[in-house]
Amino acid sequence: VSGMHIALFVHILSLILNKFLKNKKIIFLLLCCFLIFYSFLANLSPSILRGSGSYILNELRKWRKWPCDSLQIFIFLLCFFLIINPYIHILSIHTIPSKNYVSLIFHMIDSCDSIR
Repeated sequence: VSGMHIALFVHILSLILNKFLKNKKIIFLLLCCFLIFYSFLANLSPSILRGSGSYILNELRKWRKWPCDSLQIFIFLLCFFLIINPYIHILSIHTIPSKNYVSLIFHMIDSCDSIR
């Protein structure tokens, strides 16, 4: 299960919920509850946590108009998960294609320096 599956589940559920509910906040809260439940159901695997966390934080970013982009949210999640359990997220087979984390962190540091 990957982030694509999370996006597919969320999209299908949001289409179903949009037919019955009109309040976007309630739909978002129900989707967040589903993602948290699904994360526990999938035994908190790193790919599920990354996908769920990315969706939740990106939606909050849109609603709250946070001054950050998706890359910064991705790096925040990476650092957060590495602090919680570094061995699973560094040595996991799911993160082997994501060894560009270091270059992303340097890119973020570089972009923060250009803002100053």
